[in-house]
Amino acid sequence: MTANRRTAAQMTLAYDGPALADHSMDAATLGNALVQLAAATAAAREAIDPGSETSLTVDVTRPGSFDIILTLTHTWHAVVDALIGDDTTAIANATGIAGAIIGAIGLIRHRARHGTPERTTPAPDGGMTVAWADGTTITATGDALRLMTDPAFVKGVKGITAPVDGAGVTDMTIAGGSETERIDAADAEAIATYDPESTQETTGDVTKIIQVLDLSFRRNGKWRVTDGTMPPCFVAMEDAAFSARMDDGEEFSKGDVLKAVMRVRRGIGRDGVMYERWDAITKVIEHRHAGRQTPLF
Repeated sequence: MTANRRTAAQMTLAYDGPALADHSMDAATLGNALVQLAAATAAAREAIDPGSETSLTVDVTRPGSFDIILTLTHTWHAVVDALIGDDTTAIANATGIAGAIIGAIGLIRHRARHGTPERTTPAPDGGMTVAWADGTTITATGDALRLMTDPAFVKGVKGITAPVDGAGVTDMTIAGGSETERIDAADAEAIATYDPESTQETTGDVTKIIQVLDLSFRRNGKWRVTDGTMPPCFVAMEDAAFSARMDDGEEFSKGDVLKAVMRVRRGIGRDGVMYERWDAITKVIEHRHAGRQTPLF
């Protein structure tokens, strides 16, 4: 005979930033993010356990923060032995789906930021260890690997991360069980242009004159820059020598101008439109202070 079986798992979705200092968030922005999370959850269920059902409910927000506690309920239609009561067709449970969702978000974040992996090797549990040229490695389940190439799931992830703009909302964290993924502004910007089907992405260097709109002295902090023609974007500061000069006391402030070598990723998306994304400042050639009347390089 058949019977319904249900399992449940909790996930936490948290946004952080100056705009949320009073622990409130624009209803339309939050509503769209939750709709997209529900869509991503449905896509994950369809990819992992077709024919089953999932529901995602908001339980409560934690006092004094902007953490949303969610309950993911997974229902499958199991064939049950009438005598012993064992499930014989259960494929997944809520904890597994939640873990796959969070794991896939991590894979998308790394793929969007670091490009095509350098190598993949099978993992003992049937998953895969994915390695990038910068030394980053992630061991992911087969379910997470499938989700990172699922267009419906990716669309949902883009909606979840869209509120992270680096100014009012600086980051987002999604967690459940032992899995946690944090998305900052540079991650969100990269995810917005991520196309799981794109195979035409290239990486190169270009010398630009850029203005620094926001800067970070934290380890792995992101700088918000513009060249006056492209919209402001977030990049990593990877010039160790320049960072050392600042650590030694070189004056630097918002509005300063740099002549710098930028690492750029270019590709053609599924819509046929070419995109360009700056990833990092790899070398500072010259630094000019804001407001000083000197020739521009």
